[in-house]
Amino acid sequence: MRSGKIGRRSFVGASMVVGAFLVAGTPWGKGGGGGGGGGTPISTSGVVAFGDGTNSTNRGTYAMSSTGSGLHPLTTQIYPMDVSRGVGPVTVLVNGAPGQDIWAMHADGTGTPVQLRTGSSQAPRFSLDGGHVAYVAIVGTPAPSSKSIFVADVIRDGDGDVASIANDAAVYTTSNTIAGVDFSREGSKIAFSTAGDLWTVRLSDSQVAQITNTSTIEEYPRWSANDDRIAYQRRASSGTGVADIVTRDMTTGATVVVVSGGTSFFALGTSTGACWSPDSTNLLFVGYGNNKPVDLYQVGSTGGSATNVTSGTSVQPNTPCWGW
Repeated sequence: MRSGKIGRRSFVGASMVVGAFLVAGTPWGKGGGGGGGGGTPISTSGVVAFGDGTNSTNRGTYAMSSTGSGLHPLTTQIYPMDVSRGVGPVTVLVNGAPGQDIWAMHADGTGTPVQLRTGSSQAPRFSLDGGHVAYVAIVGTPAPSSKSIFVADVIRDGDGDVASIANDAAVYTTSNTIAGVDFSREGSKIAFSTAGDLWTVRLSDSQVAQITNTSTIEEYPRWSANDDRIAYQRRASSGTGVADIVTRDMTTGATVVVVSGGTSFFALGTSTGACWSPDSTNLLFVGYGNNKPVDLYQVGSTGGSATNVTSGTSVQPNTPCWGW
């Protein structure tokens, strides 16, 4: 493991070519629709980060403001996993090369990235207070391998920058794939997906509780701002990339299908699910469909028309995350 400091030098990727501003698109209404040139911008406050995994000159990680403006590249690494919430400087956690390492970097594009962990790491997520990072570590590749959810302390320097992580401890281990982890906002447990269902693990004693038990595949759980709901991606089988976006009430168990997958429009099942706006009124996800491009889309957390947020850019988004 290597530690360091986020410094004050610029690390904008020189090879990337993108527009300086992002224009929000219009909602997909009846009969479809298009983006570009107006419409409803991404709502409320915060910073959005996402990646472009194509082999074009746009490959890398980007950040933008919550109004849909100020799109700028952060790094040539392509999988941002989280943006810090309520802790400054606003920091993006990225899964990057050469071996699924974990990096931390400023969301405004200043400073120098710091490598927090080397190799075989997935899905890093901040706790709400920014004091901890959860991630999935893979041990023993190729198969047979084990996957463990680790929680580590975040070490910060005098400027509040993320400098390293320490005291990593495993709280759950399985031989199955773990598809997404997320801290509850009050910090006592982690939601995760394994064996196609959603679960929680309590951090005080590693007690595991099952949330869903279905024939479909539920992945990438994300807690709402006040822990009342979890948003997740649902697929009919492992062989399809067509996904629904669903929310589940954590008290009653009631579910709401926010985006219903279909050939005309669906959440892209090869991404990492949806992320909440800071006030839990909206969700952001990677969408696709018949005559509709792969882009970031915003939708109300109870459903409705989805707005193309990245229309008008040449970036093809993946792995969105939202912080402030």
